[in-house]
Amino acid sequence: MATSRYFDIDIYGQENPDGSAIVVFDKYAIQNSILKFLASEAGEYLYVPQMGGILETFLFTSLTPAYAQEIETTLFSILRENFSDAISNIQVIANPLFETETWEITISFSDKLNDNQKSEIIISLEDTNVAQNKFSTYIDITDTGDNLIESINYILANVTGMDEKMISYNFTEGLFIWGNYRLTNFSVSSPNFADVIALING
Repeated sequence: MATSRYFDIDIYGQENPDGSAIVVFDKYAIQNSILKFLASEAGEYLYVPQMGGILETFLFTSLTPAYAQEIETTLFSILRENFSDAISNIQVIANPLFETETWEITISFSDKLNDNQKSEIIISLEDTNVAQNKFSTYIDITDTGDNLIESINYILANVTGMDEKMISYNFTEGLFIWGNYRLTNFSVSSPNFADVIALING
């Protein structure tokens, strides 16, 4: 396995058994950094007070096409301005979820720091006053076949604690979910279904 070049502290605040912070590497570090930046609160950056609170501004907005366009345009501009050294081909799609009255935002991009790998981040905005529950975030694994096995092995080797998490089917999402990862192109009809389940769940 190649030596990891980029790392970041896990956004979810997870800890190793010894109490140290979990660290994520390479493409997961880039995704983690973007999520941390977008989900920060207003005033969180002490020496740059104008930064932060990006996603908070979209809470309690009407689920209309006009707001969808505003969300997409704003996030695209912010990501291009702050992460252009690391990512390209940025796409942002804001979908209204009328049943839960929330926005689901999909951000996809090419990771320039990791061989232009395609990455996708899902953010659900929820109308709540509890800060830690404001944003529900997933990182999508879009790989299939041998590439999916390779990605799972990479996560198991580089993200502490993932070997203790089980994969399960989420009927609400309609996807298999493993910790904070969603396997978007994986299903019971996948040729390597049994291999993936065995690799993660043992």
